[in-house]
Amino acid sequence: MSAKKNYTTLTGPVQRLGRAFALTFFALATLFFSSCQFWNEPVRDYFERWTQEVSIAKYELVGIESYTDKDGNLCIASDQDAPVKLFMINPYHYTNVVIASDDIETSATGTFPTITQNVDDSTLLDFTYGSDFLLSNECGGDIGATINVRHPMNGTAKEYTFSLKCNSRPPEVVNPAIMLQDDSVDATKQYYVLAFNLPTTDSTGGIHKDIESITINGKTYPITIDASGNMTFEDEKFNGNTPNPPLKKINKSFTHQANKVMYFYSGIPVPSSDEEMRAKTFTIGYTDKAGLKTTKTVEAKLPGIDAPTVKNNEGNTLTDGGMLNTLHINYDPDNVAYTTITLTLPEKDDIEATYEGGAINCKLYGTNGNEITIATGESGDITASSSTDSSTGTVTLKIHKEGDYTLQTFTKASGHSNSVTKTYKLKLAYADLDIPAVKKNTDPLSTSINNYIELDPDKNYSTVTISAPNTASFGPSVSGVSVEYKLYQGMTETENPDYSSSTPSTGPINLIDMTLGQWTLVVTATKTGYHSSTATYHIRPYASDLYVKSSNASGNPGSDTEGDGSQTKPYATIERCIQEIQVINKSTAEYTIHIIGTLTGAQTIDGGYLNDKAAKLTIKGEESTGILSGNSSAVPLSITTTVSIFIKDLKITGGSGNYGGGLVNQGTVTLQSGVEISGNSATSGGGISNSGTLTIESGVTISGNSATSGGGISNSGSLTIESGATINQNFATYGGGIYINSNNGCNVTINGGEIKGNSATDGGAIYNLASLTIKGGTISGNSAVTSGGGIYNAETLTMTGGTIGGSGNSDKNTVTGTGAAGGAIYQNGTFSVSGSAYVYPGTVNSNDVYLPSTKYVTVNAAYSDSNQSATNQMAITPATWKRGTQVLDGSQAANYPTYFKGSEADWTTIKDTNDSNKVKLYTGYTIWVAGTSPATGVGTPKTSANGGRGTKSKPYSSISEAVEQCWTTDKDFIIKLSGTITGTSQTIPDADSTNKTGLAKSITLEGVTGNTSDVIDRNLSSATSGGRALTISTTTPVTIKKIKITKGYTTSSGGGIYVSVGGASLT
Repeated sequence: MSAKKNYTTLTGPVQRLGRAFALTFFALATLFFSSCQFWNEPVRDYFERWTQEVSIAKYELVGIESYTDKDGNLCIASDQDAPVKLFMINPYHYTNVVIASDDIETSATGTFPTITQNVDDSTLLDFTYGSDFLLSNECGGDIGATINVRHPMNGTAKEYTFSLKCNSRPPEVVNPAIMLQDDSVDATKQYYVLAFNLPTTDSTGGIHKDIESITINGKTYPITIDASGNMTFEDEKFNGNTPNPPLKKINKSFTHQANKVMYFYSGIPVPSSDEEMRAKTFTIGYTDKAGLKTTKTVEAKLPGIDAPTVKNNEGNTLTDGGMLNTLHINYDPDNVAYTTITLTLPEKDDIEATYEGGAINCKLYGTNGNEITIATGESGDITASSSTDSSTGTVTLKIHKEGDYTLQTFTKASGHSNSVTKTYKLKLAYADLDIPAVKKNTDPLSTSINNYIELDPDKNYSTVTISAPNTASFGPSVSGVSVEYKLYQGMTETENPDYSSSTPSTGPINLIDMTLGQWTLVVTATKTGYHSSTATYHIRPYASDLYVKSSNASGNPGSDTEGDGSQTKPYATIERCIQEIQVINKSTAEYTIHIIGTLTGAQTIDGGYLNDKAAKLTIKGEESTGILSGNSSAVPLSITTTVSIFIKDLKITGGSGNYGGGLVNQGTVTLQSGVEISGNSATSGGGISNSGTLTIESGVTISGNSATSGGGISNSGSLTIESGATINQNFATYGGGIYINSNNGCNVTINGGEIKGNSATDGGAIYNLASLTIKGGTISGNSAVTSGGGIYNAETLTMTGGTIGGSGNSDKNTVTGTGAAGGAIYQNGTFSVSGSAYVYPGTVNSNDVYLPSTKYVTVNAAYSDSNQSATNQMAITPATWKRGTQVLDGSQAANYPTYFKGSEADWTTIKDTNDSNKVKLYTGYTIWVAGTSPATGVGTPKTSANGGRGTKSKPYSSISEAVEQCWTTDKDFIIKLSGTITGTSQTIPDADSTNKTGLAKSITLEGVTGNTSDVIDRNLSSATSGGRALTISTTTPVTIKKIKITKGYTTSSGGGIYVSVGGASLT
């Protein structure tokens, strides 16, 4: 075995801070001393070795008792497993520390436990001594060890040694008893004998085989134990045979068992007096060879006994002393009231021995302190007979009357000292009936708050249900309880006979003649043998219809201070109604606020008052006079609640504000029939500013409002327009009817209704910056100065139904300003059509759809039941009139090219031969060119830059511009020439010059009326270098007919027609 090394274990704050301090100090010291000569040798080596060291510093037994023997050796017992922790120095927290079996040196018997590193703490090693291993090393075996911890990186070993022995303490002396023995000669003399049971031979032959003595009252007597575990007491005072004369007990019996008991004959005389005799004590215990010992003291005094236990009729133990025990007097099924107290003797005495002859002594005292005679045993009540001791084991007392009592009791038993006397303070009381319950419908009323109950519809009372209690504060269920109620007007309990009934009643009752205001309902439950209960319910009747009346309405005006919201005593403002609803606090209630007359100024439905206080609220104008007016200085109605709001038969007018002139909605609002919002103005949302959820139903008109954005409505939330709604004659800079903000999630859905006669600079009906879906309804007769007479769309427009425009001129949506575009729609976002969507046919700036560059109409779904057709075509106006300009896109676009056309004459649409998802503008395969004096019906020639389209009505002024439109390589094109082109050289260029991958299949240059009037006149009288009349620079076959080519005059070849490329074909 290697030599031992000593380690000092850090404790307390030093231990907690040690590692952190050491590492920090090492880093600082390195910086400070790096230039010092001495640092580079011994000091540096020391710190490096210390900070990298892996070694064991100490060990600790976990949850195991330890003790030292007479030689100072630390010992543990073998009766259970013994966990051990080894604390390591491991500054680098290596997690691969392994203790091999050959790195453990020990003299213990058996295989030393495996040592492993703790998975949660890299500074701990764990192992456990198993009880079997400990047993094999009992009676002082050395179970310590020397452990070599090897560094996981370099294998360097660090040795740690600890000492520990396995040695269980001797057993306690079993069942010692002090006995008496008569003198064998003189019967007047007695001597003390100490009897006790011997340990089992399994014990003395095993873990306790090292017992070497027994000590009695400080004197030690030797013991020897043979190989079988038999104990031999060497002193003659010990004898295991049957005593003769027989022994007599003092305070407990002792049974003789051969070879299992031992008697110590003390030779100590017994005093003559009983008191002195019982004062005797013996202290006895074993000692083993290592000096480990146990002791026990035995007394000769009489055993004691506990006082009786006292329980109530529910089986609960009562508390003695000063605490008051409240006992319940129950009514049993026979209506006999009493409470039961049961006193019971203890089963054993204080030395855990059974006994005989026990008796209960008890006395009962009333409130006046006089003793009440009581019966004993299991019978009777407190008035039966005088108090005596009871030896039946239990005493049952039945007490019938309420009051305060005192019970005193103690236990007697032969051969035992009396128990202490215990005193119990008792309070006996009848049970309290539970309060009668009151419900309105299925909702229970509360006694702690004001109960708001709805008056029965069209009646002057409210029906409530009263239930008699069937339970009490204790005891069994109760039946036959009587209930009576009284109704008081106001909060006071001064009975008003006109409103009260003292008739006992349960079940539904009508609280007659209740009006809005405060009431008090008092309900009392009574039954003989019980304390009655009374419940007071404060009631505030309410009606689901509240009334607000203006000062200009006929009759008495409303008042927020004197009114109660009824039709006869209305409030003056909507806010007062909302406050009332807040107090009522019925989250399932539905209310209607009736407006009578014109309310002037700002009205608010505040979520801070209303949220979670109602399920639904309707604002309704009454008698055709319900008006909310902002008086040109305020917003008439603002809504910020999460409760669903419905508005009907109400006019909102004269409003003015920044956001929302007439109505500001931040909640969920439905406008219903009879609502008119007109004559309001704002910066945004002249009629309505919506940032919540707004639905506009049939019979609603939003008209004559104005704003910078959203003359009728500015929408930053969710807006739905249903059939029968009207938005007309509103004005704004952006969105005369509706302005749809760019907020995330902002959307408008039009299911029906009419948006008509609105005007704006941009977006006469609607200006869309978010999402607009049209499923029905009509958008007609709207106008804009700049763009989008019907709709200006900058984001997502989806049209699956509805109509834009109409058959009459006044129904068409138009733009009127110079350079304006998009009579029906200015499409600057995404515009999808399908289903029954219908945009009436139009012309440029009149119900047409304007497409800026790279914008299209998308058809991803089929048309169905639509008026849009090959005879009722949507008019498309492109930013640039050019054949091949894409105007349709989408998976279904190729199915509907004939549903669309150009907004100018002669323009139609065709499928792209290279991409079936695209449809492009087209004027047929005939392209028109004109000069002076064209034929009748042929327009004035213009360049493409000046509005030339190559159509009959807008012909080009040159042949080369016409050739540039011959862009389909598999088609035969005809260029029609009408009139005389004078003084300029004409060209049929090649594909490169036209920026095309190829020209047409063939090109025919043809006069309209013939070579007398359709002329290419170069009009030269002398030769010039560029004097040719017509140059052909393409290999595409060219045919020329019915044209006069004249007065070309060039300094080289081809004055009339010059073919400049090889392989050209000219007919």
